[in-house]
Amino acid sequence: LKIGFHRTLRVPEDGRVHLLPADFGLFPVQNMAAYEAKLRKSGNPSLLDMVRKSGVFFPIFQREALWLSFQVPKGSEYAIRVFVGGVNVVSGRKWDAPAKEGDHKDQDYIIVPQQKHLDGITVGDGVVRQFVAMPIGTGYSIEKQITGKEDVGGIQLEITPVSAKMRLSFANGAPIPWEQDSKTFAPRHYRLQPGEDIKMTRWDMGDAWLGGKRTTEQKKLIRELLKPSPNGVHIVTAEPPQESWAMGLAAGGLIKQEIRRDTNIYRSPRLNQATTTLISVQLLNSVAYEAITGMLCPPTPITMREYVNAGIPWFDNYKNQTASTEGAYNFNRIASVAEID
Repeated sequence: LKIGFHRTLRVPEDGRVHLLPADFGLFPVQNMAAYEAKLRKSGNPSLLDMVRKSGVFFPIFQREALWLSFQVPKGSEYAIRVFVGGVNVVSGRKWDAPAKEGDHKDQDYIIVPQQKHLDGITVGDGVVRQFVAMPIGTGYSIEKQITGKEDVGGIQLEITPVSAKMRLSFANGAPIPWEQDSKTFAPRHYRLQPGEDIKMTRWDMGDAWLGGKRTTEQKKLIRELLKPSPNGVHIVTAEPPQESWAMGLAAGGLIKQEIRRDTNIYRSPRLNQATTTLISVQLLNSVAYEAITGMLCPPTPITMREYVNAGIPWFDNYKNQTASTEGAYNFNRIASVAEID
């Protein structure tokens, strides 16, 4: 599974639904573990909190937009719950929201490879609000508007493999060629004879993420990030200071994009948690990134005028016959960056 974080242009927040903006390249993603010692020495509460969450990080400018891409090898399939500041981008609900009647009918995840990319939070049938970075503590973030707090920040990915390679072979090791799909064949299709022994070997999906290394200490679910006290006493933590170096995601303009519906009617909506891995993705402002890594950030994003003058096209998604999800009612009350301004 390959996940990319892409720079892009912000679409206008004018109430109209826009086509997908073009790609301006990948953000330089860094492993948090490589800079842990330096982050701890900084003494900045926000950076110390990022060390606790571990995972990966990348730099992003204030009011810059981004989108996520997903690629998997042929035959692989993943269900991914995407959260921004602990808020599910498909359902609009908090990660720890109690179950309610009808939840079993709702899809709160995306299926990869059917979903090639994700540009924002789902606000309607075939419509999302673009991801736009804003500083933690300013009140713009989706997390702040939904939960009233800003104690998670960044992006969280709950990744669950929902398919695994299966290998059929004779007992002597000779392989039986077959395609793992929904088709069912009789034994004679594989030239099997009565009395022959068959072995089936499951090739589980590995747990090497983002370049072949586990980059987060949290090996299970997002709830591990904010585990409540077993005695019922809840610890209230102060929100990061106004000068926080961490960035959250706010809502931008409207973009035409479908969240593909999971067509496997037999798949449990409560996915197998035993095989789920959480990746925490933290966002740093440009000043903090340069101070921590010693590397310059990518150039300041170009403006709409430069975008149009360059003649870079806007892309309309190919629309196939797969149904889409209808959007999250909870996001109807989300104000965009321009509306808050």
